[in-house]
Amino acid sequence: ADPSQSSALYNAGASLCFGPVDSRHPMLIAFVEDVLKRTGFDGEVDTTAYLTPPHSGGDMHFGCQHVFFCQVSGK
Repeated sequence: ADPSQSSALYNAGASLCFGPVDSRHPMLIAFVEDVLKRTGFDGEVDTTAYLTPPHSGGDMHFGCQHVFFCQVSGK
């Protein structure tokens, strides 16, 4: 979607996904580097941030990639 549609989509109940975000914040850069160092993972680590409207969500599902979520606010 075009960024100009973000408000309308969010207000209609859509979650907004922003990425990659690790290159924009020193703490996230350090976090990704630490994960790579501690795990020995030599693949690619992608970071994204989601803004999800209140009272929204989806059903549990399974994907083809490993995912680690950090929820910073909300329920």
